[in-house]
Amino acid sequence: MKKHTAILATLVVIALALSFAACGEDAPTCTSAMNHMYGQGCTMLVNGTAVSQSEAITGCYENETVANSCGCGSLFDDALQCLADMDSSCTGCTEALAAWSGCQSACG
Repeated sequence: MKKHTAILATLVVIALALSFAACGEDAPTCTSAMNHMYGQGCTMLVNGTAVSQSEAITGCYENETVANSCGCGSLFDDALQCLADMDSSCTGCTEALAAWSGCQSACG
């Protein structure tokens, strides 16, 4: 009986570990990050001018393509993750955005 209990307990632990591993969130997309950010009441600025949510999504995908072609994809992903995690203070992503922007600017 003890052997069956030990095996059952082990299977339960393995099943729980697998279910928690499967619950990890996927990396954000431009759409999900912008939807979250705008949902928090934040607005994307381009050259100091607020842009609509749909313009922000379109611009994000365009910038993602350029970032990936310039070798700046991981910095772009970091900035996108920051935007996806943003709270209603609408702050905290300056460093991640600057790192990605600097990389992309150097690309030419």
